[in-house]
Amino acid sequence: MLAMQYTVKAPSGFDLNRAGDRANQRLPLFENLEGLVLKLYLFDPNDRLYAPVYIWRDTEAAQNFLLGDLFDGVVETFGRPRVRSWQVLAYHNVTGSAPSGRVLREIDTIDDGTNLDTVAQRERARHDAQLGASGLLARVTALDPDRWEIARFSVWNSESVLPSCDTDCCNTYNLLAASFLSAA
Repeated sequence: MLAMQYTVKAPSGFDLNRAGDRANQRLPLFENLEGLVLKLYLFDPNDRLYAPVYIWRDTEAAQNFLLGDLFDGVVETFGRPRVRSWQVLAYHNVTGSAPSGRVLREIDTIDDGTNLDTVAQRERARHDAQLGASGLLARVTALDPDRWEIARFSVWNSESVLPSCDTDCCNTYNLLAASFLSAA
């Protein structure tokens, strides 16, 4: 499995309600997309960032998206964004839908000399330990072998249940819409 995220900054004067409208308009376009496991429409109103997350069953499905009409729509609207990708170590979808909520993205660097298998085992255990948390809708733990970082995306049903963050980098986003297409 492969996780992807890109961010685009909304232009000055952009009506922030348009981000939610765009998510709701585009949501049906992804419902039968081959190889897509999860699509999260994220927005950070403070930094005016539209930051969708995708979980793909394999790299071929991700590549087909990037080379196809749906991504062309992103490029036509916002310009071509830089797309980050991670190898998924663990994924769990707790529920079938999420009309709204919050998403926490945590990024931790992996120190040089740290055994990568040990890191993967520790991260899978950390992932599994959080699965029973109240309000958790979905969780992804992934590895970036270019930057040697661990990324964790967790989807929560409200701000009040968001856990505290003790990682190198934390971002929180409003969940505008989501498609949990497969339990993978």
